[in-house]
Amino acid sequence: MCILVYSILHVIYIQRKDVFTTDGDEVQYLVVTESLVTDHDLSPLNNYLDHVYIKHGYYQQPVQVPPLVPGSGGRLVSVNTRFPFLLAPGFWLFKYQGAAATMILLSSLAAMFLFLALRKLFRETTALLLTLVFFLSYPFVMYSRLVYPETAAVFLLSLAIWASLRLKESGKWAYALLAGACAALMFQIHMKFVLISVALFVLLWACSPRKKRDVVAWGAPVVFSAAALLLITWYLFGPNLWHGLTAGARSSDVLGGTPFWGIFGLYLDRAWGLFIFAPLYFAFVPGIPLLRGRRDLTGWWLFIPACIVLHTLAMGFFGQWHGGVSPVPRYLVPLIPLFVICAAILYERCKNTIVRAFLALLLAFQVVLTVFALIYPMSVFAIHETANALIPKVLGRTWLARAVVRLFPLLHPVQLKSLLELVAWLFVLAAISLYLRRRLMEPIYPYLEIKETR
Repeated sequence: MCILVYSILHVIYIQRKDVFTTDGDEVQYLVVTESLVTDHDLSPLNNYLDHVYIKHGYYQQPVQVPPLVPGSGGRLVSVNTRFPFLLAPGFWLFKYQGAAATMILLSSLAAMFLFLALRKLFRETTALLLTLVFFLSYPFVMYSRLVYPETAAVFLLSLAIWASLRLKESGKWAYALLAGACAALMFQIHMKFVLISVALFVLLWACSPRKKRDVVAWGAPVVFSAAALLLITWYLFGPNLWHGLTAGARSSDVLGGTPFWGIFGLYLDRAWGLFIFAPLYFAFVPGIPLLRGRRDLTGWWLFIPACIVLHTLAMGFFGQWHGGVSPVPRYLVPLIPLFVICAAILYERCKNTIVRAFLALLLAFQVVLTVFALIYPMSVFAIHETANALIPKVLGRTWLARAVVRLFPLLHPVQLKSLLELVAWLFVLAAISLYLRRRLMEPIYPYLEIKETR
């Protein structure tokens, strides 16, 4: 189903004339891939000068300043050189369409493996419902066809979660090897995912029946990938490996020297935050404390918060924590599998009619927002500092639209009013989480264990 929906959306978008086929970093990834496939090198300056992106139809205007940095031997190289290796086979076959098809395939496989993992933890109807809800709504439905490493990261995290659960069930070391390969590829496609790889070791430790053997199996592909990363960096940038590894990273300059606010802005900012574009994601916050109530999720209460916090910290301090010229919030897309697990725990544990009605209301609003985002895709590119173009599309330029937008703080630039609003948000979210934790925290047996007892 996901392949069908994602493919239809891709065909629709490449026929539209009001939006670019690609934008932002997508163009850079595709140009480097073309250099890799046609020139067999990672120095794409000639490809930029020849405007290959215009000739092949995946971008419609000249790139004024190619995003290249000096490398060894006087070459100009891209800061993103490893993700294109994943795109190369599809691009070699069908150019841009092949790269987009690769992303659609990875997106669909991510949904499949997350569903297979969820059905081991929850009822099958819950697993299917939440997989479809989160993978066919904003933001992932927007990214399913876009050529970004975040899409590949969702696949790798979903596969690693499934492999870890299979390791716990079967005890076979091959699943530890598979989970390690996912962790190894995670930082290989982009260094900004390295902390997710670190968190995946916590998941291995929680699921491993034989620690020493499984650590060796998990660590083998990670060590090999790290060595390959250093070799590629040395080839491109010379002996200054640290410079090569951090060439694409910049400390935040968006917030006037206060990058701390980007950590909260990823979720709560009125123009660039996750919750204003996809309000159902609120459900994952109170779901996190309920992890310790599941006896089959021993250790996950550390893995999931650690993964979310580490990645959020890394992205909150990034040069453009809103994700640049891309649908927001791009940098949180890799964490979607974890958000779905937390939302599933809340959904299954909470039988309160009022809470479920509120979740249904959030879901309905998210569906409406998704529909309007697909009709007006440029409304989710928060390029202007104070803009939120999607809500006015849905609610019109009315007092209600202004009220919804103003519920969220403006964290670029941060002001005293924004700080007060942020504190209020954090207090409310903490109060809701603590209340539900106290009401729903009784330890429960795994679903499968209950099923077998009956």
